[in-house]
Amino acid sequence: MLKRIFFLCLLVGMAAAKPVTTRLFEVNAPDAWEERQTPSALYFLYPGKDTDEPEDANVSINANNISGTMSMDSLTYMGKFQIEQAMPNMKLVSSNPMKVGKLDGHRFEWKGTNKGKKSVLIQVFAMNGRQSYEIKFIGSETDYNSQRSSFESLLRSFRPL
Repeated sequence: MLKRIFFLCLLVGMAAAKPVTTRLFEVNAPDAWEERQTPSALYFLYPGKDTDEPEDANVSINANNISGTMSMDSLTYMGKFQIEQAMPNMKLVSSNPMKVGKLDGHRFEWKGTNKGKKSVLIQVFAMNGRQSYEIKFIGSETDYNSQRSSFESLLRSFRPL
């Protein structure tokens, strides 16, 4: 019985996702997340958040061309350094390799205060040939706890084009 309930919940969750395609990648995102695209990035606002600037979105996916000599270690080092410099109130709590869709990736989890609130920042990197991807979630701890499964589903669905 419990397996049937879990399966039904899984089906309902899958039905509530929409494919979002850019010229460089595709992901599945919850229907309730509002999307905004720019030439270099995809932004999502989840319910309860209001912003006038796409850069203030809670989930962002940035794609960049990289040099042929760039390694995953170099990419993640630069991304980690960027957060350390730009957000000194955020502290690194975990750093782990992971899969981003079918790509090898790396995940940093940060916690601290941002704009006066207890916040969580998830920073995920992946590479595919000469293309790098950075996927970020930023929000309050409460927002992250409510959106965590949707964000994890988005990471699993990531597919470079």
